[in-house]
Amino acid sequence: MRVGIVGCGRMGNERARATIALGHELAVVYDPDVERARTLRAKYSASLVLEKEYEIPWSTLDAIFICTPPGL
Repeated sequence: MRVGIVGCGRMGNERARATIALGHELAVVYDPDVERARTLRAKYSASLVLEKEYEIPWSTLDAIFICTPPGL
């Protein structure tokens, strides 16, 4: 299963960890803070870091986690 994560904070990190633990591919990560996305990519070997939300290749993903900050 190819999984994407939007929002690479605490919950994005937890979802990435679970994705890898279940044997799925972390295909795409995106965060408005590109450095945060790059850190998550390095930690979990994600395939691609996106710099803009409109670059998300929706049709190539089987699942996506949208992880927003608390209170939004």
